[in-house]
Amino acid sequence: MDFSKCKMIDGALGTEISRRGFSVDGEVLWSAKAILEKPELLKQIHYDYYLAGADIVVSATYQFTFETMKKIGFEKDKSIELFHKGIDLVAEAREDYLKSLNYEIENIPLVGASIGSYAAFLADGSEYTGFFNKTKQELIDFHLERLELCCENPNTDIIALETMPSFLEAEALIEIFNSGKISKKAYISFACKNKEQINDGTLFADCVKICLECDNFLAIGINCTKPEFVPNLVDIANEVMKKQKKQKIIMCYPNLGNIWDSEKQTFLPDSGFSENDFVSLLHNLFINKKCSIVGGCCSTTPEIIKKLAELVKK
Repeated sequence: MDFSKCKMIDGALGTEISRRGFSVDGEVLWSAKAILEKPELLKQIHYDYYLAGADIVVSATYQFTFETMKKIGFEKDKSIELFHKGIDLVAEAREDYLKSLNYEIENIPLVGASIGSYAAFLADGSEYTGFFNKTKQELIDFHLERLELCCENPNTDIIALETMPSFLEAEALIEIFNSGKISKKAYISFACKNKEQINDGTLFADCVKICLECDNFLAIGINCTKPEFVPNLVDIANEVMKKQKKQKIIMCYPNLGNIWDSEKQTFLPDSGFSENDFVSLLHNLFINKKCSIVGGCCSTTPEIIKKLAELVKK
């Protein structure tokens, strides 16, 4: 499937793994823990998202870093092997899905290789503030190796730069992709703390503006953000693109809106949007052509994605 034909991205991974009985709350690897210990469960979740109607399903590598793997006792070669396994599990789930359809499908859905913020490596909630004491060059050095590995994996269709909370980090990623060192295309998605700003306080409009200068970014998105902030943020993205006379796909996959308990490292249940209100909000953005790809982040499920996909793909 060409990325421009995509309409649906998957939903939550970490919270979905925990919902199915394997807790990753508070884990330094977050959903990547399942690559090590519960690969079949992880593969099943990826499969369920394809079955629900997702055109893009993303790997459990968001919080996977070699620094963390070293701390918990893994040699570099084994860590690289496990990073690739995270991407390969999505591809295996897609193959099972295609088999279930006897390969009778016009547009084959995509495999996304997830790359999280430096804040995700810290595993201290920094993705909610965007504050970490690193220079742009240090952030470039941090991201480059994983991005190169994404490109080496033949199953990577698109690189997912997710939950970016920092303008400086976005600049670092743009510099990497503009350098010609990364052979595959990506989308970049920001975590926002209100209707106008990403988590570090930078105006979302300024983030959209700089990302329009990167030809290797096929889309600009909003994720891991409260749903009530999303309509205004999407309007901002559209306004900037109109003003700059440059267009990219706009993606939107917010959280369900549940409150994060930083002490327990988990989301408080039933503290966010209802499933129906969440689906209605994103469907309205889609049908009004405010954004082209929709889905969910933390606390969303394959069932929610299925409801949304049924409306979006009518």
